This record gives sequence, C-alpha cells and structure tokens, in this order.
Amino acid sequence: MHLLDKIKDVRKKRIELSKSQDVFEMLVVIVKRGKGQKVIELLQENKIEHSVIGFGKGIASGIFASIAGVNTKEKEMIYTLVPQKSLEYVLSELDENILSKEKYTGIAFTVPLKSIVQTSIQHIERG
Repeated sequence: MHLLDKIKDVRKKRIELSKSQDVFEMLVVIVKRGKGQKVIELLQENKIEHSVIGFGKGIASGIFASIAGVNTKEKEMIYTLVPQKSLEYVLSELDENILSKEKYTGIAFTVPLKSIVQTSIQHIERG
C-alpha cells in the first residue's frame, strides 16, 4: 500500500473514531507557585482526573506580563486533557474560582489536539 493511501486510510478511521468518542483539547493553566493544587482540585471536582504539573520561572515582562497575569517569577504549569463538550464550563469555573480571585493569578488556554495531528499528517504528506 502506498504511503498516501495509508494516510487516507488513517484519516478515514480517525473520522469514524471521532464520531464515536469524545474530542479532547489540551488545557494549559499557568499560575503562581502554590496555586496549582487549587487548579488540580477544581479539575478533579469536574471529573478531570489526570494532570501533569511542571514548575518554572516566568520571563515575561512589562505590559504583556500584567495583561496575561504572569508577572511573578515562580510558576506552576498544569497540563491536562479536557473533553471538548466540558471545556467551556471548566474554563468558566477556573476563571471564576481561581484566575479572577486576585490580580495576576495566572492564565489558562487550550490547544486543539486535532490541529496538532492534522499538522503532523500534512508534514508526512509533503514528504
């Protein structure tokens, strides 16, 4: 079987699979060091059980850091997968209960996993 035929077959199977399963997005939450446990607890309350926490130091400065809420240097980064159907609610809960509680607490954003897979497939197709 030719490589392009294999890719088309994988795409077809992926479309069938996505119709039968939840579509997920990666949620990334960056907060001040010490706030990560609150994020994890909120995620667990919403049936999101598996997360990865990393520690880092912020390098943003000036107006961007103030707008993004990441102006302190010590950070916790929480990575988790959230079903797309729950995403709006989870983001709202994070904002209401953690990110908006105090100034400069942090930032949350999502990465659609479909786009990552799609980009990889396009790269393979180009050779």
